[in-house]
Amino acid sequence: MNYAYNAQTEAGFNEMIGDIVDNILGLNVSYLTETGSEGGAVMEGNDVTLPFPPGFACEEVNDIPQTFTIPFFTTFNSGDPLGSTVNLSNFRLEYCPFQ
Repeated sequence: MNYAYNAQTEAGFNEMIGDIVDNILGLNVSYLTETGSEGGAVMEGNDVTLPFPPGFACEEVNDIPQTFTIPFFTTFNSGDPLGSTVNLSNFRLEYCPFQ
C-alpha cells in the first residue's frame, strides 16, 4: 500500500485522497462454512451488509440456540509485493437477532 503522498495543488490533494480511499476499499472479506463460502468487498458507508453463506439458518432445538460457526477471513490486494497489514476495529457481526 502506498502511504507516501505529495500534493501541491487542490487537484493533487483531491487525487491523493481518492488514492487513499481506493487503497482502503481494496479489502475483501470472506468466510467458509460447512455449507459453502460467501464474501464481498468492503464498501464506503455505514451498515454495509455481507451476504450469509448458503444454508445459513438460525435454529433452535428444544428452545436451545444452535451454533453455526462462520470463520472470518480478510484479503487485502494492496499491490504491495511485501504485503500490508489490515486492522479491523469497531465492527459487529449480528447473526440471529433476539426477537
